Amino acid sequence: MIFHELYRLLVIQYKLINHQYFMENLELWEANILTENIGYADTNDWEQTRLLMTMMANMFAKHNIDSNKILQFPWDREQKEKKTTITNEEIEQLKNKAQRIKEKKYGCSNTDKANQ
Repeated sequence: MIFHELYRLLVIQYKLINHQYFMENLELWEANILTENIGYADTNDWEQTRLLMTMMANMFAKHNIDSNKILQFPWDREQKEKKTTITNEEIEQLKNKAQRIKEKKYGCSNTDKANQ
């Protein structure tokens, strides 16, 4: 990406950083991360738009309409894909980790302090 295009996107259009930071401090790796995730810069504006559209649609609908059915965004799919369950194996790993921390802090796992 050419320097002036990067400046236009990050400083002027999306206002992610200010001019001084861009000119004096911005590292290449930071610019890369910002440009890769620039689609998320205006998610709040789009969520407001979806809410307003849902309110307008529900004013004239006979039944409530879900906002995700009116307007779908890429970040909706990402939320669905997030893993929210925990497996028995993960529970066992967490128990073992807690036991190691307990032993490290109190010296052994059978002390009265540790069981409080």
